[in-house]
Amino acid sequence: MRVVTHSVSVTAAALAVVAILASAVSASSGARVATTKAKRHRPTKLSSVELKQSFDQFCAEWVQKLREREQYNLAHIKWTPSADGIVGTYVGYSDAQACTLTDDQPPVGKIRYQQTVYEKKGGTRPSAEDSPPRAVEQCDTTEFFGFIKGKWDY
Repeated sequence: MRVVTHSVSVTAAALAVVAILASAVSASSGARVATTKAKRHRPTKLSSVELKQSFDQFCAEWVQKLREREQYNLAHIKWTPSADGIVGTYVGYSDAQACTLTDDQPPVGKIRYQQTVYEKKGGTRPSAEDSPPRAVEQCDTTEFFGFIKGKWDY
């Protein structure tokens, strides 16, 4: 099995955070900086407890979306002929290994999990479909989400 580490998925909200940081650095150096949409972000009105609860709920919903995507992937395997018969692969997902939240403004949530590429093979398509999946590649994945306009952005 091939193991890949440090895959990162960045949302538009996370890029907005980068823009805010870049603006702050430019402003502190005396450079003239144009006002950006990201820079005008207003702090959230939720308490830190409410924000944490909101992200925990979002994280649980995100993991459910990953489960649904895995089931879809399994149901739509693209089968290809091989020397041994037929083979197909699909992507599966672990449960979240960590759901963390920053104290920054705007808040940034981070979800870590593993993506696994599974292979199924057999002499015929029915035997391949019934075969147990074999993990052939794993990738540690980290996704960042921003809390924008009262909701988690992705």
